[in-house]
Amino acid sequence: MYIFQIFDYYAASRTLLFVGLFECIAIAYFYGINQYCKNLEKMWRFKLGPWLKIMWIFATPFFTLILIIFTVMTYEDLTYNRTYKYPHWALTFGWVLSISSFICIPLYSLYKFISTPGSLKERFYKLKVTRLKSHQVGIEHFEELHDQEDARNIQE
Repeated sequence: MYIFQIFDYYAASRTLLFVGLFECIAIAYFYGINQYCKNLEKMWRFKLGPWLKIMWIFATPFFTLILIIFTVMTYEDLTYNRTYKYPHWALTFGWVLSISSFICIPLYSLYKFISTPGSLKERFYKLKVTRLKSHQVGIEHFEELHDQEDARNIQE
């Protein structure tokens, strides 16, 4: 129970909040909320209202960030049965466990941004464009693409 409580306390709630925040930002701002809504409408076969865009762009990232801030502000060291205080090495292990679960997301993003050739604007655009293969999307999806460069990236 001792080890399980460390895993539960550090690996579950904090990590999920950070991953959720990164996911909201990636979908709304990098993949594109309009493209995401088109994908959902295609899967669900009905038109979505504008409220979903507002939620993904503003509300969800904002409230997730608020939850993260409150979690950090109300942090207390882990105790076992409210009497035993965990040693420093156990708390450090818990934080390393927690951070290792989500740190790969911003580190890999930074690595890809640095290693991609071109100016800052070109790098951002290259990494923002989705490169789907033709078997990953329906043929009718190619007609919806905004320009020929995106179509060439998908067919590669």
